[in-house]
Amino acid sequence: LIDEMASVSTDNRIFGSVDFHFALNKNIVISDLVGFSFDKKRDNLFVPHLGVVNDTTDFGVIENTMAQQVDRNIMFNNDLRIQYTRLFNHIHQLNAIAGFRIGSDKLQDDFGIGHNSPNDETRSIGTGDVELNKTGGFISSSTWMTWYAGLDYNLKSKYFVTANIALDGSSRFGEKADGLSLFNHKFGIFPSVAAGWLASSESFFPGTDLIDLLKLRMSYGISGNDNLGAYQAQKYYASQNFYSLKGLVMGNLWNPYLQYETIRKLNGGLDLSMFNERLMLTADIYQHATDNLVNYKAADIYSGFSEYDINDGKIKT
Repeated sequence: LIDEMASVSTDNRIFGSVDFHFALNKNIVISDLVGFSFDKKRDNLFVPHLGVVNDTTDFGVIENTMAQQVDRNIMFNNDLRIQYTRLFNHIHQLNAIAGFRIGSDKLQDDFGIGHNSPNDETRSIGTGDVELNKTGGFISSSTWMTWYAGLDYNLKSKYFVTANIALDGSSRFGEKADGLSLFNHKFGIFPSVAAGWLASSESFFPGTDLIDLLKLRMSYGISGNDNLGAYQAQKYYASQNFYSLKGLVMGNLWNPYLQYETIRKLNGGLDLSMFNERLMLTADIYQHATDNLVNYKAADIYSGFSEYDINDGKIKT
């Protein structure tokens, strides 16, 4: 049994990135980051007849089993941006950035399961009983696009302001989802703002060896989550076998209103350093609220499905 049993898994990965920079002048830099990864995983399994109890199914007795599965995942991303940095009058520090980001994720899974080959030395799925053999898999493909801009400003290295905005779109959103319609897809708008005050740099701050640094912070932002599944908002069909016949059936109960989850974050905090930086303390108080949380909702029994995705959840912390 030990000699005949086989379970082998192999993983291969190729990945890399290239980052380009071009300085128009001392203040403006154009950059482009391109990344790529390819992952392939192959699993092979053989369960012999010798030494293993037969398994009885509705379609027959299983004496031995051959199985193979191959997963392929290809990811690509490109981030093109322009950055402007300048110091005005030795007290105003400005850093502005704007860019465009695009990415894609393609996943393919193929598997085959065979049973009852002529003997334990014959381990090809094709040599199994055609009435017991099973093949299948899936293909998943999704893309996303982001336009973004950000601004960082500080005055005398005491007062800090940051503002960002992003326009995010994904092929996973439904055609009737809330948001801005661009390029035949839905986009969400996600802004954020933050401010900080380095109180220990003020002239009125008491000079003492006790406190080295005291900084107060406040921020508020809105972000999204598109982890919905590649085709939960789109209709598709899947092949299905019925004895020796093969046909197409509805693959999912789609929701064209499916959209991104919305997360709102309010945060306040302080950073404190004492005793020549021997003691450092960070304290934060925050409130997070998530709307349009994706939940599984029970489907009507006549639909043929047990559940579907819907944005009807909320979380507050």
